[in-house]
Amino acid sequence: MTKTKAKGAVAAGHQITADAAAQMLQAGGNAFDATLAALFASCVCEPVLSSLGGGGFLMAHQADQSKTSVLDFFVQTPQKKRDSQDIEFKPIFADFGTTRQEFLIGMGASATPGFVSGCFEIHATLCTLPIEAILQPAIQAAENGVIVDGFQARLFRIVEPILLNTDHTRSVFAPDGSLLDRGDISKNPHLAETFKALAKEGSDFFYKGCVCHAITELADRLGGHLGADDFNAYTTIEREPLVQPFGQNGHMFLNPSPSAGGCLIGFGLALAQRLEDQGEVLDGVSVAKILQAIDYTKQAIFEDPDLMSCDETLAGCVADLQGQAITSKGTTHISVIDSFGNASAATVSNGEGNGHMVGDFGFMLNNMLGEEDLNPNGFHQWPCGERLSSMMAPTFVDHGHGAMSVLGSGGANRIRSAMVQVLLHIKSGKSARKAIDAARMHYEAGKFDIEDWLDEAVLKALVSAYRDACLWDQPSMFFGGVHLAQRTGEGAFDGAGDVRRDGCFMVVD
Repeated sequence: MTKTKAKGAVAAGHQITADAAAQMLQAGGNAFDATLAALFASCVCEPVLSSLGGGGFLMAHQADQSKTSVLDFFVQTPQKKRDSQDIEFKPIFADFGTTRQEFLIGMGASATPGFVSGCFEIHATLCTLPIEAILQPAIQAAENGVIVDGFQARLFRIVEPILLNTDHTRSVFAPDGSLLDRGDISKNPHLAETFKALAKEGSDFFYKGCVCHAITELADRLGGHLGADDFNAYTTIEREPLVQPFGQNGHMFLNPSPSAGGCLIGFGLALAQRLEDQGEVLDGVSVAKILQAIDYTKQAIFEDPDLMSCDETLAGCVADLQGQAITSKGTTHISVIDSFGNASAATVSNGEGNGHMVGDFGFMLNNMLGEEDLNPNGFHQWPCGERLSSMMAPTFVDHGHGAMSVLGSGGANRIRSAMVQVLLHIKSGKSARKAIDAARMHYEAGKFDIEDWLDEAVLKALVSAYRDACLWDQPSMFFGGVHLAQRTGEGAFDGAGDVRRDGCFMVVD
């Protein structure tokens, strides 16, 4: 635990993302200035996961108002639906090494992006520094270039067919003819110019001006659903978080419906508390049962009284989700706490990208409508003009007496499992580093995956109970990427970035 009088702490999925946040804290900004700078920078150094063409959520705790709220700037379905015969909607296969997975890309796979709307809402309502200063680290990174790290290189290889889909995408991701690899320099001068235009013209540049026109032109020409009305109608929504008790004196603030991630995490923590109240020790076997119950809830029932918490708020939230389609795409997360006691957790996603760069603006649009989970009855069945549900779950924990934790994760459907397990470790008193590094499990649709450095006796019991379990002997991005920042009541900082996604943590002096 850091004892210095620091300006704050940052946990993120890339060093450049974290550095952008640190620059804002060093300049006298608050946690929200830092988070916003990190979000823009992540579009440069984490382009598969974060993009101006995607969306996400911010969990914001404002110390001076003792207020915690959620800003929902996730993607929204188009207001009008073109005939499925008239859209560009094609499969590609992502290579994960041990398996190949089909993704759907093309302009017909894109929903209305909310990233830029959310960023400017964050700035208008929570930030203290000018937008020009907040955008500067991202502009410099895009102009000067960033060194491709090992995790980003692996992501590039996994979704190579998307990144090499057109001459335009190849010019960004394979500028010398070969896909960017570890150690290569990735530059994006067009994105730098887009950031400069946003600093000058605000969100209208994106939703009413040149960017909107470029996207709708692509949709008209190639076969997409998006039109000018979708951009004119988009707004960021402030929501009340789902609140549950946490430990002896604390409370946990979760992403509410229509998103599912926070609700399912709350559901899992409530089940864990019920087991503890009944005298059961939360070992690996009981946690596996909790993960199985969460999957059962997500897949089928949402209203089974035998699995519901007694908490009426949580029960109502679960019931609200019945029948909701839940997107589960690639994501990244940023956690920041400042010395004033403000806390910020932001999780964003671009899916994998739709395979098209937007004009000369340096970013790729999302492919959220190509998500299989969104279309359980077949593709193109989504309702028009509605916010999509998501597994993303930025989370704030008020431990009482000024102590706090902020965390979130990437990892699609594994987000819920990773977050439940890390929160249980925090609740049990583990340090940030131990809570993040502890072996994880994930149960989904009858398949049980386990990181095999669990306690030997627990691992033996799990393998006996789940005979088809798949054991992983190395940390893997499969199990999410939880980035955690913490502050004690005395103002000391701690935290950890998840090694599974090359995460980093830093205390800013």
